[in-house]
Amino acid sequence: EMTRKEALMILGLREGASRDQIRVAHRRMMRLNHPDTGGSQVLATKVNEAKDFLLSGKRGASVF
Repeated sequence: EMTRKEALMILGLREGASRDQIRVAHRRMMRLNHPDTGGSQVLATKVNEAKDFLLSGKRGASVF
């Protein structure tokens, strides 16, 4: 299971990041890691999971 700390690290954010900051960081990381642009499917999945985790407001549980 992903932790909040891991999700923040994956997106390059600090504690207290706003929803808008999370979305901007997600877009930035997906541009770099999307499989269609030569990135890794595994990394893209982790980036999506980190965004979903942080935006869901859940603690300690994956949204999948």
